[in-house]
Amino acid sequence: MNFVVLTAALSSMNTNLYLSTRMLFSLGRGGYAPAWMGKVSGNGVPHRALLASTAGIVAAILLAIFAPKNAFLILYGTAVAGMLFVWLVILYTHLRFRQAIPAERVASLPMRLPAHPLFTILGILAVLAISLTTFFVDGLQWSVPAFAVFLAIISALYLRRRLHAGQMKQDAM
Repeated sequence: MNFVVLTAALSSMNTNLYLSTRMLFSLGRGGYAPAWMGKVSGNGVPHRALLASTAGIVAAILLAIFAPKNAFLILYGTAVAGMLFVWLVILYTHLRFRQAIPAERVASLPMRLPAHPLFTILGILAVLAISLTTFFVDGLQWSVPAFAVFLAIISALYLRRRLHAGQMKQDAM
């Protein structure tokens, strides 16, 4: 039994390492992450993105060593907060999409959400309510605030990069 569990865990870690490395590499190439992550070695391996992904695994291992009672809940809570944020963005985008298109285009859509925007707003309220419940679960109290700090940092870095790129375009003119 332990061999099966260990093999599954290692397989999952390998998959996630591959996926996160490729994601960071693509983001680096697309200008949404530092450009150094979008570089490859002479044999085509994105070593820098791999190093950044490996740093995440090392952080998880250190968390498991120094906070073994809370490590799972901390990592799980961070993932859940990210998932809840993604659903909020999806639902908000749906609201904005429907506002942006003309009524005659809405009428011609092959599928429409009945009672729009009621269910989208109810979805947003449900996700917010679920987010609030994390404050009452032992070990998850800090998941939403920690994710909010992380989101603020990456948003600030993204905005700084966008402003810098806009300034460079303006200087080129």
